[in-house]
Amino acid sequence: MGLLMLTAVTFVAMVVVPCTHFVYGAYPIALLIDAEAGAPLRLAWCSGSVEELVKWSTSRIGLAFFLLAAAAVAQVAGRMIVRPEGTELYRRRIFLLEVRNVLLFSVALGSGIIVLVWCTLAVQLADRDWDVGQCRAGGAFVAHGSAHGAGPCLDVSSLPTLDQLSRSCSRCVDRLREGHLWHDRDLAQRSPWRSAMPPGIRASSGFRLYLLINVSVVALGLVSSRLKWGFLFFRSEHILALLTPMWTVYILAVVARRCVFLPLEAADFDQRWSTELATVLGLACFILPFYGPIRRVVHLYYRYSLRKAFYKDGQDIPLNGALASPLCPNLIISATLVDYCRPSDIDKGRTHFSEFFLTPRWMGSERTGFIRTPANLSAGKAMAISGAASDAFLMTKMNKVWVRATFIALFNLFMGDYVTFSTLPLKGNFVTGLQATVVHSVFVLFLAVMYTSHWLAMKGVEDGACRLAAGVFWAAWAVVLFIVAASFFAFHGSCRWLLSSTLIRHIHTATMHYHTSPEPPMQLFLNDGGLIECLGLISLLRRKCR
Repeated sequence: MGLLMLTAVTFVAMVVVPCTHFVYGAYPIALLIDAEAGAPLRLAWCSGSVEELVKWSTSRIGLAFFLLAAAAVAQVAGRMIVRPEGTELYRRRIFLLEVRNVLLFSVALGSGIIVLVWCTLAVQLADRDWDVGQCRAGGAFVAHGSAHGAGPCLDVSSLPTLDQLSRSCSRCVDRLREGHLWHDRDLAQRSPWRSAMPPGIRASSGFRLYLLINVSVVALGLVSSRLKWGFLFFRSEHILALLTPMWTVYILAVVARRCVFLPLEAADFDQRWSTELATVLGLACFILPFYGPIRRVVHLYYRYSLRKAFYKDGQDIPLNGALASPLCPNLIISATLVDYCRPSDIDKGRTHFSEFFLTPRWMGSERTGFIRTPANLSAGKAMAISGAASDAFLMTKMNKVWVRATFIALFNLFMGDYVTFSTLPLKGNFVTGLQATVVHSVFVLFLAVMYTSHWLAMKGVEDGACRLAAGVFWAAWAVVLFIVAASFFAFHGSCRWLLSSTLIRHIHTATMHYHTSPEPPMQLFLNDGGLIECLGLISLLRRKCR
């Protein structure tokens, strides 16, 4: 039974949680790529020319450089406020540094979209042969469509399908930057892709080619570590750090390719893609309210195992229940606080993590202050937090972006847990739960609006329908990106409620963002205390106790 439960927990943590991340991100990103670069991608595929795609990429790269310059200005302005006196100057400094973080996050997101767009075209080139009778060789299919009175979009062989194919070709996302439809271009005068692609690549499967690249990366990493080649920047310990983003980009590119290029291959694209989109986004909306418990599955299993092994009849007790017995010693359980620091800690060069103590009477640290231990904090939870070694080690001793994004954020190796840090614990639990529900509702509405905007965009190319679809689509993205960006400014009271969402905190963990404020958030993430001090003596020594 224990082995079966361990297998189930491992499956949920290592398979189900990454799949939920894929569901949350893959299809909205695919729709974003289709709206941003779908027309240039289809034009590049059908004409053999990447001119429009290069123009699109150049404009986005220029915007990225502008954001980088703005981030540099914010960095310099924030660092100029050295050891500020007073709360207002502290807030001004934190604001400038968080502006830098948001701008860098925007640059990283935009750069990822540009890479995904080109990878989508590469996957299409590797997986499709030009000799298949559809819109890929340009002039041949212009003639085919013209013979039946159709536009240069799809190869049609029967008149009854003309109307349906024409609707599939004429969609809002088919407009180029100047407003023209991409298939209105004279594709017959373009050079076909066949002359530019090597026969070996053109004839091979894209997935096999990608597996070959993965095997080459692994082999090169192992050989370079063994022979200690200094001219290679990665070793065997970096293999997972390289393969994880490679597979992430590949999977996202495959989904984006279906969204972008399936209209050129299937006359019933609208029906098939709408059904697939509704199913996936509906599943995401169903899972999202349970994201917190799913993310905590490793911690909950660890707590359950400790309770069954060390507690009488497997029954947990409140931590402050130890006060009821005069024979019970004063328990001091050490933990590590990993995602909160004060502005003064930055000035003094301290680390982003610090000690945290849980006792039957009080809990807290020098960084957060102390409050009375709430009655609903169980001894089993405190014990499991104090022994949560995996994520504590990764967040302190191996504190790198690829470690957090791979092991913690993607594969959900969370053994620690959140503790409500409030003098009114019942009210704090209710408030944080309500705040998290509001944030999750925003994400659920975002996924629903994604499907609605897609349905509106499929109506045709009328200006009114296209403007409405585009307005709904970009408004949804603006709202969700504003929520994520505002969470970086949680030092201000108007944004602090966003930190109650485990989804927002998960994003902060993946991006190595630490909440910086004079006051701690209402939810503190704690894990293994052994990374700093196991015995709980620091507070006693500070008080000069004997």
